[in-house]
Amino acid sequence: LMHQKQRNLNFFRKLNFCCSAQRVGVVRFFFTFGIYGGFVYSVLANCVFSLSVFPLMMCACVQRSSPRFRTLGIWCAYCLVATLAVVLCSLVPFLLEYTWKNSMLDEFAVMFLIGKIGS
Repeated sequence: LMHQKQRNLNFFRKLNFCCSAQRVGVVRFFFTFGIYGGFVYSVLANCVFSLSVFPLMMCACVQRSSPRFRTLGIWCAYCLVATLAVVLCSLVPFLLEYTWKNSMLDEFAVMFLIGKIGS
């Protein structure tokens, strides 16, 4: 059991935050917008998230269906949103570890607050 836990820990350590940021396009925003790249990316990501998740939670596609099918559709949407939330929250430890190791917690907090206010 301990060997399995160690192997899982090594797997997650190999997931580099910089590589993840490159894959989702954050680095491109920093090259394009300079120091404001994090802010611009954060605002756009929050807007896209809000514009896609809130209508999904409303689940308008099943509103004219039978009550049973409507309930099933709404629960499917809830499960999809919950899965998305788990995936996004699973990246937070890597982000915090990266900002801690590079002494960037103050910059992270400021960008987080500005991003939330801006969106």
